[in-house]
Amino acid sequence: MEATAHRTKLLSGPAAFVLILLALLAIWRFGPVTPTQAAALAIAILFLLGLKRPVWVMAGLLVSVLTLNNSMVHLTSSFEISLRLLLAILAWVIVLITSGLKGIQIGPKAGRILAPFFILVVIVIISNSANSGMGDAFKDSRQWAAALMIALLLPTVVRNLKDLKIICGVALVCLTASAAIAIMQHYNFLGMNQHTLTGFDIVRWARSSGMAESPLELSFVLASALPLILGTYLFGGIKADTRLFVVVTMILMVLGAYYTYTRSALMALALGVVALSMLVGSRLRIRILLLLLLLGSVMLLVSYAHDTRLTTTSDSSAADRAVLTQAGYDIARDHPIIGIGPYNWKSVSLQYAGEIDPAAMERAGAGEDLGQDQPHNDFILLAACYGIPALIVFIWLIAVVLLSIRDTLRLTSRRFLKGFSIGLFSAVIAYLVNAYYHNCLNDMPLIWVLVGFSLAAAKLTVTDRKILGNSNGIVS
Repeated sequence: MEATAHRTKLLSGPAAFVLILLALLAIWRFGPVTPTQAAALAIAILFLLGLKRPVWVMAGLLVSVLTLNNSMVHLTSSFEISLRLLLAILAWVIVLITSGLKGIQIGPKAGRILAPFFILVVIVIISNSANSGMGDAFKDSRQWAAALMIALLLPTVVRNLKDLKIICGVALVCLTASAAIAIMQHYNFLGMNQHTLTGFDIVRWARSSGMAESPLELSFVLASALPLILGTYLFGGIKADTRLFVVVTMILMVLGAYYTYTRSALMALALGVVALSMLVGSRLRIRILLLLLLLGSVMLLVSYAHDTRLTTTSDSSAADRAVLTQAGYDIARDHPIIGIGPYNWKSVSLQYAGEIDPAAMERAGAGEDLGQDQPHNDFILLAACYGIPALIVFIWLIAVVLLSIRDTLRLTSRRFLKGFSIGLFSAVIAYLVNAYYHNCLNDMPLIWVLVGFSLAAAKLTVTDRKILGNSNGIVS
């Protein structure tokens, strides 16, 4: 009997991940193009692949969120549009061309999420129209339109588990590269601190931004991505030959998040992991919490030893936040129904300077940010700018998303989807913690990507149950 040897493909499994990762690092530092051009080229290639398989379009859109998130495209001298919205529109055009209207299936669970979303958009439009006029209402509605298109595109292009894994794989490589670059920027390895997407001065601020536009954006994403990856890893949803690579990526991401020196992001990551531990068995829960405690203790000791931004009291960030938060509370109290509109915050917030504690205003010059920055709290921002009903509907939307993820966790029999759902639930919790301390909703569409993932997971679970029902419990 003749023996046959199976050839191992070089570009498969962990080897492919490593080669792509090294190529990204080399291009970012030594490539013939700038980091901005490199990111744009990667997005363009993924969109071209989407002409053959639409899932790559969503992968390209996700890469744009992780890199050129707030870039603007000037269509004319007087009209500009966000790259995010432009790519979302292009993505849907490609999906319609390749799949047609019959190919658009977002799953049966989408209605529960669409209802609060559309109500929220109606409230936003009313608030903007009453406070600023139709021009600002149209301008603000564009970001909500992009949010909806992103949230619905993900379940539309995910038609099977392989599609979901493709998107997760692209995100994993991009985030690992971003975290690795952030570490290299911190230590200025190979002069990497000069290679940032927007010219962010790493030396001056001592905070790494990786492949993102700012350290904040990188920290927001890593804080939610790590629990998601950990949940999938713990439930055996990752192939054996890839598990070591995933462990290494998580280590790099933890270090990348640390070197952004974003205090709220590390807190969000910790609470996200705590939420994850509540969804697993008691024995595994203890191990996770002990590991979290050990890791947190090491980070604190290192931070105190080097007097990093994580432990210093010399900056005015906390004082700034207190002033802006108080102004937001007062505005929401005085304008509870339709708020003041997001474009009126700067002028209106200045009118509340006399109602804020003078000591807080004087502390480290915190009052200087009043009338300049928005409150570093998405929940207060929603209530102040759009009214308390908008905040209530947003909380309703988040609750529905979490319930949808819970249902997927209970119903699915696939190990990948079960671990993915646990991680996704924890990722949303981490996002909410960050949203409590920052303007995540305005900075990047991270929550809408998580919403899209929840819809995709629910769609796949329902599809699996239909297959089970038609095959006497046998799934290929």
